Amino acid sequence: MTQFSSSGGRIFSLPGGMLAAGVLCLGITGGMLFSRGGGEPPLTVLEIPVRAEGASYGEDGFVTGTARLEDDLDAFYFFDGLTGELKVLAINPRTRKFMAEFSRNVAEDFKLDKDVKNPHFMVVAGVADLVEKEGNLRWSDSVFYVVERNSGKAACYAAKFPSGLRSQDSIYRSSLVGLDTHSLRKVRVRD
Repeated sequence: MTQFSSSGGRIFSLPGGMLAAGVLCLGITGGMLFSRGGGEPPLTVLEIPVRAEGASYGEDGFVTGTARLEDDLDAFYFFDGLTGELKVLAINPRTRKFMAEFSRNVAEDFKLDKDVKNPHFMVVAGVADLVEKEGNLRWSDSVFYVVERNSGKAACYAAKFPSGLRSQDSIYRSSLVGLDTHSLRKVRVRD
């Protein structure tokens, strides 16, 4: 047992093994703090940027969600399962008013058989770097995937808007652009 004293009086005592462990811990900690020099942190932690690209929610034939329109601007989308209309709205951060509205009746694009009496649509947004540019129009950073569950058909849509969209004082209205359609299954499921 190791005892520590000051002026002959006993202050406290430790078993020898605990003293060695304490000295070792202090040495390791001090080495970590001072071995890198000049105030740098002793350990480098891997930083992984996390970015939420959007969210969606659907109920009773309606779907709503958010998607990235531009690098630092989200848009709100709404799909009306009763009418088949997909609408995308974006708010201007400067004026705090809606600055853009894109819409399309996507149900018409599916060319569903008359046998499909109650179509069931699902919508989700994804990120796409569409590079083609037409004059001063640019593509949105997100695309909108629509699936009709009975037919197994899918379609993809995107928005095109002017580069100076945020500087406009009036709302910009345009149609969503249909990019492509595809059949996900070869057999139609009866409704």
